[in-house]
Amino acid sequence: MKQSTRGVTRRQVAAAIPGLAPLLAQAPVPATPEGELEAARAQAKQNRDLIRKVHLPVLLEPSFFFRP
Repeated sequence: MKQSTRGVTRRQVAAAIPGLAPLLAQAPVPATPEGELEAARAQAKQNRDLIRKVHLPVLLEPSFFFRP
């Protein structure tokens, strides 16, 4: 059995935590439409904040008009 760099294989971890698999296999509880909307807004805000951190030089931005 090949050991990982941390000394524990995935099989060893799975064997050590036998009760974890059923918990991970459960379907998520359906959210309310309001909850889904709030989660989508929060995800959009997080994505917007991450995009704002990236500096893109003007030379790399595509032109608005694609001329032949």
